[in-house]
Amino acid sequence: MEPAGTVRFGGSVLRGRAGWKAVPAAALAVSGWVCAGSGPEESGTGEVLRLGGEVLQIDPAAAGPAEERARIRMRHYHAQRLLEENRYEEALSGLEDVLRHEPANASVVHQTAWIYARFGRIADAERVLEAATEAAPDDPGLLLRWSEYWATFHWNEDSGKEKAVAAAEEAVVRFPDFAAGYDQLTGLLLSLSERDRAREVLQRRLEGEGGDALFWIRMARTAQRAWPLDLEEGEDRVSAPPEAINRFYERALQAEPDNFVVIDEVADFCSRSRQYERAAERYRRMIELRPQSLIAREKLARVYRILDRDDLALDALKELVRINPYRPKVQRLIARIHEERQELDLAVEHLEQALQYSEATPDEYGRLARLLLRLERVEPAVQVLRRARFLYPDSLDVRYLLAIGLGAGDRDEEAYGEFRGIVEFARESGTEEILDAEFYFQLGAAAEQARRFEEAAEAFRQSIRMAPDNAAQALNYLGYMWVEQDLHLEQAGQLLLRANELAPDNPAYIDSLGWHHFRMKQYDDALRELLRAESLLEQPDPVILDHIAQTLAALGRYREAAAYARRAVDGDPDEAPFQERLKDYVARETEAGDAGAPPETPDGEPGPDPDADGERGAESSPAEPES
Repeated sequence: MEPAGTVRFGGSVLRGRAGWKAVPAAALAVSGWVCAGSGPEESGTGEVLRLGGEVLQIDPAAAGPAEERARIRMRHYHAQRLLEENRYEEALSGLEDVLRHEPANASVVHQTAWIYARFGRIADAERVLEAATEAAPDDPGLLLRWSEYWATFHWNEDSGKEKAVAAAEEAVVRFPDFAAGYDQLTGLLLSLSERDRAREVLQRRLEGEGGDALFWIRMARTAQRAWPLDLEEGEDRVSAPPEAINRFYERALQAEPDNFVVIDEVADFCSRSRQYERAAERYRRMIELRPQSLIAREKLARVYRILDRDDLALDALKELVRINPYRPKVQRLIARIHEERQELDLAVEHLEQALQYSEATPDEYGRLARLLLRLERVEPAVQVLRRARFLYPDSLDVRYLLAIGLGAGDRDEEAYGEFRGIVEFARESGTEEILDAEFYFQLGAAAEQARRFEEAAEAFRQSIRMAPDNAAQALNYLGYMWVEQDLHLEQAGQLLLRANELAPDNPAYIDSLGWHHFRMKQYDDALRELLRAESLLEQPDPVILDHIAQTLAALGRYREAAAYARRAVDGDPDEAPFQERLKDYVARETEAGDAGAPPETPDGEPGPDPDADGERGAESSPAEPES
């Protein structure tokens, strides 16, 4: 005796080639009897389904209710397969078969009517819709099918527009809690440029009773189409917050005041419409309902950030970390706030924690390394960048920053080698566009620090060629390098004059020009330029002070020279040449009493050795790339 609802292989309901078996029909109905590559076909004794390698045959006369439902499912599935193959006539046969048993099946009604209308069989399309409406007169979805039909296939006719709107209006009148009807009607009226009419429809419903929270949430979304947010570019607030939309959301909250999902939707709208105080209030309520909600705390922190309440934002974010420390996104956001507040040590701490809990991108490694370099923690920065280089060997940004870090750590030859490696990699990979004027400036600075002066000069020249109108830094560095090496002094002077033309009030560039005059033994011109450089300084620069001291000494003004030298030593007490020159000037002041010309050197020239070494200020050092 077979169990009820059984489909047999072999003779009665299903006949297969693989022998006799019993399969529950309900299981077939759920699965649709199908698998990849299967589909029904006609046979002399009924309908056949190919299931993998099996051929199953249906005997309609022997089928009960479960079997019939399974057959309809099979027909629907096969129709979809035929539609994928653009075999519309064959597909329509299967869809009509489904509708004979389920005339109000919304998806099948829609699909069948649309195919008929698409091929100009308007009468058949309307027949399908009418049959569905007769079978389910209280289904609001079918009214929308009618509205969509008129709007899609008869919109160019005045009567089509009227019928589309009328069907949607009937839906909202007969079914006032059917949110999709309001959305359809609003869209139609807006397309007809009848925004005021759309707003009236929504306002009337707002003044009515009933509706659950989900209904009012959907109505609020529709209302945003009728009252689009007026977000002006660059403004911090909505110019006129749409109170009407707020009222729809308030109805949702009235329906379910403690529904976490509803409050989240309302709070997000407030945030999106720049009603940040309201948003913060809603997010705090979410946290009250679910203290462990990470998403609510994160959203609240972001709103506090917008409101410039960084202390509250940090409190919210750190509570997030306390609940779940394994959230690198939150750690990075905390680091960003500390960085903006110039609390760099704390920023580094949270970025390092973020790296512990997830693999970072090259940009995130670079961000941490830059902060470490700003803190003059060069070795940890280099370690971070070496790790990033290992993980991302093709990242030119990482390699570039590593070269900068190596230079900052006085590993000049390594830094230069890293820069040269970037050049070779860029040329081999076809990414030479990154080799811009700034890159060649940094390459030249690295070469100069490694005492590769010819390579440095060529890199600086390339930087100048690539951006001649923005080359003040490269012109100054190359000119000063040659002055220090006592090479090409005439050309160096031209470079320094051009640098000062491009950046006329830069103290470092004026100092370089003054030092060139000194090397040319034009001491009066040198003193004039150097004092002008000092006058433009915001903070004393020991190098410029030392240059002034040397120039005054060359002019025999030892007392003044000693005063400037003393200030240079105070600014950089670890610079031994500064201390040696100070002692020399004090001794010469004592010997000469600061009267008459300075003693002559063996070659008959006045003053101290003009080749005394001096270092450049910050303006001529390789600059850290901007974030």
